[in-house]
Amino acid sequence: MFLRIFSAVALIAGLAACGSDAETVDQPVVECAIGPGSDFAEVCSLERLASAEFVIHHPDGGFRRFSLTDDDTAPIGVADGAEPVNFQAQEDGDIWEFGLSVDRYRLDKNLIAAAANE
Repeated sequence: MFLRIFSAVALIAGLAACGSDAETVDQPVVECAIGPGSDFAEVCSLERLASAEFVIHHPDGGFRRFSLTDDDTAPIGVADGAEPVNFQAQEDGDIWEFGLSVDRYRLDKNLIAAAANE
């Protein structure tokens, strides 16, 4: 009985280790502030989807899915959900800062533009 339980635990641990490596391949790190009162840190990752969509993964396993818009004043919209994206223009035009609910993000717009042109 002990051998069966140990084998099952070892198998699950091995599968979990394989899955975590596959998710981090080729995903750029972006700055985010997750939750109320949080400071920006480079702990989120960017997953590029279709040409006009991308996902930002949080360090706790959560994520937000966004889409590009044709509006120059608010070039990012939410791909799913009902809350609007709060876009803030930056002095440096290559950095986008935006938020959704209490979560905030900063990323280089060229990361998204490269995916849109693929």
